[in-house]
Amino acid sequence: MKNVYYLQIEVEFSKIHLIDKIMGIKHNTISSSWQYMIVEKEATISYIYLFMDLLEGKYKDLLEIGISRNMITIWRMYSYDTQCNFEYSPLELKRLGDNGIVLNIVCWDTGDVVLSALLIIWPILLIIII
Repeated sequence: MKNVYYLQIEVEFSKIHLIDKIMGIKHNTISSSWQYMIVEKEATISYIYLFMDLLEGKYKDLLEIGISRNMITIWRMYSYDTQCNFEYSPLELKRLGDNGIVLNIVCWDTGDVVLSALLIIWPILLIIII
């Protein structure tokens, strides 16, 4: 089982460095958008709280460079071998909703080797296609 979490902001490539400055962290993926990725090793990560803590208080600065909230998404990518279950607290979902942030979840069976490989390298494929 493996979880990968992304905070993604759709932006022109030329503005990625501006988002690095606003967010106070450097993007850590190669993509056509700004992404900050976390790969969960063993301990559970409160990724919604982590990403929302990064975002809150920065919407005004992001808007000044043309980034609205509908351009910001949080992704959870999860590979599993027997069953796929998720549980979110009302507070996590409320915080996302209050901030107008979309949560995307992608799950795949690790037995599907082709799909597993594609989902792992999808950010690189986006660059090649674009």
